[in-house]
Order: sequence, then structure tokens, then C-alpha cells
Amino acid sequence: MLSAAVGKRHVRAAEESRPAEIRCPVLSIVGNEGFRQDDPHAVGASPSCRTEIPPGQGHSVLAEAHRTVRGLLLDWVDGHELVDA
Repeated sequence: MLSAAVGKRHVRAAEESRPAEIRCPVLSIVGNEGFRQDDPHAVGASPSCRTEIPPGQGHSVLAEAHRTVRGLLLDWVDGHELVDA
């Protein structure tokens, strides 16, 4: 019963999300093991999103490949201009 309610809530949240409306730069780093590239909320959902998929990584890519993630993050930050809010 609880899992069905949580599942419905998750589906409703996904349906209500509008990633295409995100205007700020976004960096998405995901592992390729178990990753679904046909997920509409994953790759290319936002025009301002850059997605990086380090090979051989799973859910814990941030911990298991922290040097790779650090390099991707620094490269991404370096590619953006600092602006005053």
C-alpha cells in the first residue's frame, strides 16, 4: 500500500516537472550502468543542460569517480562567464 502511494506521488512529481523551462546552466553527471538514455528527464531535457556519462560507473559516480567528476565540474565551470545577479 505504501509503495503504491509513493509510486503515484513520484509519477505525479515527474509529470509536473518542467525541465525544459530551466534557464540556468546545469551539469548532469550520471553513471552509465543502469542509465536510461530514453528517459525524457535525463539527457537533453533542458536546453541549458550538459550531461556527462563517465563509462563504467553506476549510481555512486560522485563517490567512486570523484577525480573524473572534479575534472568535469572544473571544465564546466571554466566554460561559463561569471555574472552579477
